[in-house]
Amino acid sequence: RENRKKKKTILGQEGNALLMLLAVIAILFCIFKFLFLVYKMSDWQEIEYYTNILDWFRMPGSFESFLGRPWTLITYMFVHDGVWDLIANVLWLWAFGFIFQDLTGNNKLVPLFIYGGLLAGVIFLAVANLMPAMAPALPGLRLEGASAGLMAIAIATTVLAPNYRIFPMINGGIPLWILTLVYIALTFSRGINIQNTPVL
Repeated sequence: RENRKKKKTILGQEGNALLMLLAVIAILFCIFKFLFLVYKMSDWQEIEYYTNILDWFRMPGSFESFLGRPWTLITYMFVHDGVWDLIANVLWLWAFGFIFQDLTGNNKLVPLFIYGGLLAGVIFLAVANLMPAMAPALPGLRLEGASAGLMAIAIATTVLAPNYRIFPMINGGIPLWILTLVYIALTFSRGINIQNTPVL
């Protein structure tokens, strides 16, 4: 029987899906912030940047608004308005994505990220429109950020290798499931990235 040695994924190698995903998120953030600065330096009001630019890529809570912008079910995953939200998502995505990609290869990371984001978008839309308590805030509700896709990657990685250990120099290493619990706790403690944007 032929022995096949598993090829280890290296962050900088060609065709690296994780590196591509991180680059897309970072580049889009820089583009949106550049447009934001253009609005700030012009006579436009700040709120008009959100309504004229960012809201075309963030997912609206209103089902009627979503029907006019169905592409936001995908684009919202790559949009970050806050610097700290971006930094947190990039760091966690790098941590879990690197392990997941090392376990499964380059071809499954991006589809899992997209599927996780799609599921979260559908749930967000359903909850926002079916819960009467959400009705007053519905016109301004927006969903943005990579948290949903990242959560899917974190959970999938933990299911695949719950005993995977990080920082092996610390008493044999810390089990991956502990890192996942920390991530989930931090994510829910700071809240899901749902914005309530004033409406013009």
